[in-house]
Amino acid sequence: MINAPPANWDAELVDWFRANVERFPRTRFNLAPFARVSDAPGYFASIARDVADGPDGPRAVRGVLQEDLVRLRELFGKSDSCRTRKTQENEWSAVF
Repeated sequence: MINAPPANWDAELVDWFRANVERFPRTRFNLAPFARVSDAPGYFASIARDVADGPDGPRAVRGVLQEDLVRLRELFGKSDSCRTRKTQENEWSAVF
């Protein structure tokens, strides 16, 4: 018997990540309130490893991977993602 992916596994979201990861920012950004990514390339590499683990991976089984992918799509999935990245860079410049 073949195990089906968990109900919260979103293959379309995973495909979106794979297709767009190269255009994500390489500078620090806010993932969520009080959740800052300071090593963007390392963070995206970690997400890519979680995606490669598939629906049976520990973060996918618990839904954490999907939550991160949804946040990424909310931040960078819009057509104005370049503006969004620039806005975040400006916000960080003001802080540091």
